[in-house]
Amino acid sequence: MKKILLCAFCTFSLMAWGQSKVTTCGYEQKDGLEYSLNDGVEDIAIVTRCVTVPSGGKVVIPETITSDGITYDVVGIGDMAFYERENLKQVEFMGNKLTSIGNAAFGGSGLTSVAIPASVTFIDYGAFMHCKALTSVTLPEGLETLPDHVLYGCTSLKNIKLPASLNQLGPSCLSYSGITSLVIPEGVTTIGNSAVAVCEDLESITLPASLSAIDNYGIYGCPKLKNIRLPQGLKTLGEEALSKCGMPYILLPEGLTTIGDGAMSHDNVLKAVNIPSTVTKMEGAFSGLTGARRVYSRIKQAYRPGGQTFVTCIPGFTYGGKTKFYVPKGSLSSYQDVSPWSMMNMLVEEVPGDVDDNNTIDVSDMSEIINHVLVKGNPETAIAADVDRSCDIDVTDINIIINKILNK
Repeated sequence: MKKILLCAFCTFSLMAWGQSKVTTCGYEQKDGLEYSLNDGVEDIAIVTRCVTVPSGGKVVIPETITSDGITYDVVGIGDMAFYERENLKQVEFMGNKLTSIGNAAFGGSGLTSVAIPASVTFIDYGAFMHCKALTSVTLPEGLETLPDHVLYGCTSLKNIKLPASLNQLGPSCLSYSGITSLVIPEGVTTIGNSAVAVCEDLESITLPASLSAIDNYGIYGCPKLKNIRLPQGLKTLGEEALSKCGMPYILLPEGLTTIGDGAMSHDNVLKAVNIPSTVTKMEGAFSGLTGARRVYSRIKQAYRPGGQTFVTCIPGFTYGGKTKFYVPKGSLSSYQDVSPWSMMNMLVEEVPGDVDDNNTIDVSDMSEIINHVLVKGNPETAIAADVDRSCDIDVTDINIIINKILNK
């Protein structure tokens, strides 16, 4: 039997409207909530609407409610149940019966903090989006996907700890939020479309070794993000995946196969980038990249990319451009014979480890790498400083140069 438990008031209750204590179907309900009840195989209840918020701004979601002698487990918060309740400051979940939070359930509300119980296994689209006062969120372990738009537009949210159970960041889940740092846990394989887009205060992000794809606009429009280490297992960068960020150089890992349209569009910010030998698709990948001074292609045999290639999108690369385009030793002739590579103004063979670009491996190169390890290096020389191509400039690179100087 399906029943809707509404807030029905006696004469006294009508006179007392606005107080935190109301009478509902013959019993007292303190939180002014509306429930949908289902006494079938299981007696369950879902919060469908917040009728009134107590004067203190705190709502308590009970573990159970009782109606007509039947006790119902409160298992869900319905779609838009607390939508735009700006006077709602805090919600407390009692017990461990709650399993789901619906679409935009708390969207646009005045929540300042929320701790989602471990029993919750499903959170729907935009559950907390546009909660502009939200500063603290505790997500349940067991959650596998950070839902679409779940914290979109939470501008006061500076930090968040993601559960270890995650395997995917859903589309726009953290976009337009106020996060300043983010550690994505091991096990996450995909950063969804616009997942971390336009986070203008984001300064650092740690990516897991398990990551294989950053989808379209995945980490986009984060001007304070100056450095990013991409994992060796990364296979795909989607359209504008790392665009409009503050990185002066990007080390792309070997194993990467696809670089989407505009993935490296950093205008004048990005000074150096490499193309791994494993890349097979890069149409328009560097469109709008006008500030690059060094590009390193590790593709040993030049081929003609299909469609609008990245080369045609960068005026500084071709003809009178000032960008040096480095190719693997012994492959120069293949680049000179294939358009659009052949249009490069300064097409030269790379000497691995020659960081200072004087065609020899010497102490000067070691000094350059040390400066990079100390985060004092010139962004234009960063790609060459990653001698072992680990996507990190570290002591290993220094040791390789020392051995080369000693002819070992």
